[in-house]
Amino acid sequence: MEVRRFFLHVRNHPRAVALVPTHAISDPNGSFISIAIHKGRADDDSGGVRVKITTESIAASLQYYSPLDIDAVYGCAGILDYQGDTFIFFATRCQPVCNLTELNASAGSRSVFRLTQAISLSLTDPFFDMQACRRASGGGVLDDPIQGDIDLYGVTSPCAQMLTFLESGAFFFSPHFDITRTAQSQRLRAIATDEPGVFDPDPKFLWNSNILQVFTDFRLHMCGTAEREAFDTAGYAIYLIQGAVDSFYAGSNDAPLTMYLISRSSSMRSGMRFLTRGVDDEGGVANEVETEVIIVTRSLTFSHVQIRGSVPAFWTQEGLQIGSHRVHITRSAKATMPATQRHFADLLGRYKRVNAINLLKQNGSSGTYDGSDNGAGVPEASLGQFYQSMITAMGLPSSIIAYTGFDYHYEVKGGNFDRVGGLIRQIGPLLSSYRYYLADNESDVILSLQRGVQRTNCLDCLDRTNVVQSVLSRAVLSEFMRQNDIVPRSALSAVMDGIGQLWRANGNAISRSYAGTGALKSDVTTSGKSGWAGFLSDASKSLSRLMQNNFQDKGKQSVIDTLLGSGDSGLVSRPVLLYDPYEREIAADLRRELERVSRKDSIHVLLCTYNLHGNPYRGEPLGSWLVMSRSVRPDIVAIGFQEVVNLDVQSVIAADTANRRIWEQVLTAEINAQYRKAFGSKADGEYALVSSEQLVGVAL
Repeated sequence: MEVRRFFLHVRNHPRAVALVPTHAISDPNGSFISIAIHKGRADDDSGGVRVKITTESIAASLQYYSPLDIDAVYGCAGILDYQGDTFIFFATRCQPVCNLTELNASAGSRSVFRLTQAISLSLTDPFFDMQACRRASGGGVLDDPIQGDIDLYGVTSPCAQMLTFLESGAFFFSPHFDITRTAQSQRLRAIATDEPGVFDPDPKFLWNSNILQVFTDFRLHMCGTAEREAFDTAGYAIYLIQGAVDSFYAGSNDAPLTMYLISRSSSMRSGMRFLTRGVDDEGGVANEVETEVIIVTRSLTFSHVQIRGSVPAFWTQEGLQIGSHRVHITRSAKATMPATQRHFADLLGRYKRVNAINLLKQNGSSGTYDGSDNGAGVPEASLGQFYQSMITAMGLPSSIIAYTGFDYHYEVKGGNFDRVGGLIRQIGPLLSSYRYYLADNESDVILSLQRGVQRTNCLDCLDRTNVVQSVLSRAVLSEFMRQNDIVPRSALSAVMDGIGQLWRANGNAISRSYAGTGALKSDVTTSGKSGWAGFLSDASKSLSRLMQNNFQDKGKQSVIDTLLGSGDSGLVSRPVLLYDPYEREIAADLRRELERVSRKDSIHVLLCTYNLHGNPYRGEPLGSWLVMSRSVRPDIVAIGFQEVVNLDVQSVIAADTANRRIWEQVLTAEINAQYRKAFGSKADGEYALVSSEQLVGVAL
């Protein structure tokens, strides 16, 4: 299957951008799509930008458009309203990475491409057209490529940072298959769906879902499967994953074998290392990555999936981070449980069974940990204990969610990295029972399904996690090859070396996206050993991480939030909605129906504020301040502090949170005491800390 490409044409009065398929440009019966902002009546209360997509005839309408001096593009990556203008993004250059069906031609092409260059065009103004043309050609002002986002008048494109992020080398797409899903998921959906030829990307791993929503809605408005399939086949929209894709050829001419590794980063809670930790209320966790190893021979297709992700609790690392592994747990076990349950519910829905492998330190503390924090933070061992207690509290049998603790640093102390093999022996029965996906290429019969997943975490889910996941992958692949006689025993070593190289590249890619540098201990991932060269490389990467994480990550986080429509992106971006000519006709009826079937509830909020003058809690009685009325029970208690720290240079630079942490515990206890005092036997449940934020001396 060929890769579809498009010529870009624009119309300025009124402004519109057209995608014209290259194969249809000379076809009098051909068609193209036109994208423009709909400027209708001003009674739209959505607060968003309405975009109109129409299918037009080349013979009748293309004459009203002018071609841009840009080589044919690969498709549209989405539409974003940003800083008062609306921009549409296109993939202009890409790099072929691999073809997953190279040894299985009967399955059709499954090529994967890395996005290497993108451009943006305004849907309101031709001002940036020349800038986009210059960027696409690789040149800038006076042929200086560094200036590709600056026009002759020194004006920088508002989308410059977004385009740089998309061109980071971490984004991949395929025009031929749904790259957001594993081989097993694709196969099972093809069996169950009524629309086998229609793309249905997984929103969890689709990174441009937010800016591609207009195209998604446009497809939903189409009449029937055939029309949607034709739209997908045309390739107007590209579906991006962030992560890593790589391949390695092994075997012989008589028995060829190709190995692929695909990592898909979750878009649910994405961001940079020290700015995005733990879990959110929807159950998304930081640095959650699904990694799939695929092996294809002439007769078989094998797939095995692992996942990584931050500890699903509410925790942070604050202040200037210089090798510190002390963390702050910001919610109690009771307040954390709903989010932890949502996280594991998602995993069980996808993978059926989960083994949670925790690589955090386990020495230095004993017993259980309830999440209390005295303001100075707790060691990572306490975070691990809190995690284990949350899994236990969910009350699910170990056959559904198992927990495996493995103190990585203690076990490999002194360079004994081969001791990771002890973990393989410990979880061997689970690896065997979880199995892997296996299909016969000739008959298309499924021979085996993977029925469980290993979920691995350390603190960052980077270096320790990558080493352990590579060892787990080798163990599963070795057993599969032994059972199926895939390669001669003499060639097995070369295959394992290839897997090590894939995991090394994967670890570096994930680490660059989350921490800004390649992974530490990458030599261990490849060979299982480390030396002085690896030590010096790790030291250099650690220093680079320190600088980037503390001084550069906030800008990157802002770009990620804008792309995904999360965080504070609503301050600079309005929602982009599809214009539907029939929506206005039925909107009034829908509002009346909504009023009929819904109800409105009021909530009561208790607001309290106090100026601490930088003082810690000294045992003062708080009852008269936090007293509750017996007639109304507050649903939410919001407390604001001024001068929670002394406003001196030392406290401001250190971003000291110790005082706030102590007050959090004191206030939680006092609020519940006042609740029980006011309502007595009618006091069901208790208040739990949901969120706490501090900006220098102001805390909420």
